[in-house]
Amino acid sequence: MNQEDCPICLNTLQVPVRLTLFDKGSCKCNKNNNVCLVCAKNLLKMDKSDVEKIGKSICCPFCNSLDTKSHLIGIKSNNSYLINYILMQQLTDKRKQNLLESFTCDCGQKFDDQLFLLDHYKRECPEWVIKCECLEKVKRKDLEQHKDLRCSYHSKKCPLCRNYLSRKKCNKEHISECLFFAEESLKKYIDSYSTIELTYEIMVKNTDNLLEIINEKRTAIKTEILDLEREIQEINTTENETLREIELRKKSMILARTKSQLDIFNMQKDRQLKVLEITKTDKDLLKEKVMKYQAIVDELNHF
Repeated sequence: MNQEDCPICLNTLQVPVRLTLFDKGSCKCNKNNNVCLVCAKNLLKMDKSDVEKIGKSICCPFCNSLDTKSHLIGIKSNNSYLINYILMQQLTDKRKQNLLESFTCDCGQKFDDQLFLLDHYKRECPEWVIKCECLEKVKRKDLEQHKDLRCSYHSKKCPLCRNYLSRKKCNKEHISECLFFAEESLKKYIDSYSTIELTYEIMVKNTDNLLEIINEKRTAIKTEILDLEREIQEINTTENETLREIELRKKSMILARTKSQLDIFNMQKDRQLKVLEITKTDKDLLKEKVMKYQAIVDELNHF
């Protein structure tokens, strides 16, 4: 078999690793054999929990020697395999020379560099198995669902008290306590509700009485408004009458003034006529005197 092929999946090595777990006894298979990182994890069942590994062991997959028998519990990446970076670089160089096909992840994404593929495994591959804070191993794509449904580390909202608790604390005892407090609060709520109903009935009665009083006051105010409107009409009529009387008085006063002025004017006229008559008589007397004096003057002139 070509050294560039994985003896487990029989494909081109993708992130080759050497299984150091079996470097004991007389087995020397792993010094010359490399496997894919994904194949090594599947072989060592690293995606399983320690509970599922109880009583299970594994031997070297190449020679099946009993000297290499190891228990699966406690197997980790730092004590079970080593990444062969030199071989990774060689495979990347051959890919750049188009001697190999692209390296394909289980999620379907393709890479031309195995270092990028390794970084993709550790950072973003949805099919990669990672460890949650609760120490349970799940695929990256199932992590959020695991946190929502099964994770004992992440908080969960209690449906009764609405508080966020860890899934270990949010158990039957907590729910029973919440139910007890919920029953007590429900009793208090029922009592308060009954008191609210009583107060509501009293308020309804009071409002009915208030409505009656308000209606009575409203009718009284309406009657007062009608009376005031009548009084205003009467005042308007009286005001019109007084205005008419005032106008008549003004006219009568004007007439009286004009009559008195006419009387004065007539008196003055009579006086002036009398003065004119006196002046006429004086004028006639003067003329007679003048004529007498003229006759005397004429007689004197004849002498």
